[in-house]
Amino acid sequence: MSKTYKAALLKHPKKIEIKTYGVPKLQPWEVLICPILAGICGTDIAIFNGDYKVPLPLILDHEFAGKIEAIGSNVNPKLKGKFVTSEINFTCISKIRGRKKEFKKTKGICPACKRGLSTHCQKRTVLGIVNQPGAFSEAVVAPVAISI
Repeated sequence: MSKTYKAALLKHPKKIEIKTYGVPKLQPWEVLICPILAGICGTDIAIFNGDYKVPLPLILDHEFAGKIEAIGSNVNPKLKGKFVTSEINFTCISKIRGRKKEFKKTKGICPACKRGLSTHCQKRTVLGIVNQPGAFSEAVVAPVAISI
């Protein structure tokens, strides 16, 4: 992958611009995925039309498949080159690497995630919907899933 990539940025309802970005530095637990296929769903259309209010500007799309092009330092090197998709909800535990005991002690984790209720994460971002760039792009950064 080059040092830059293009993405379709929704500036405000019904206004998309193609922008060029620098490839981000990955956190140790993250991968860079290059989308190959991306779908348009009702949520994308509602956000585009302004019917579903989310913070803008935003790169839309959360339904995609792609290839892992780069990996963070804590990611299994065997994942590079694999074809994947991504969970769309990025929670506190998406960024924790280690055992359950270490997870419970980690500062900065919301109360819901500390109790193992990550579906109620108070710091959650949502790929292509809430404060997390989506897959109408040549590059998507996502955390690698773990089991706690």
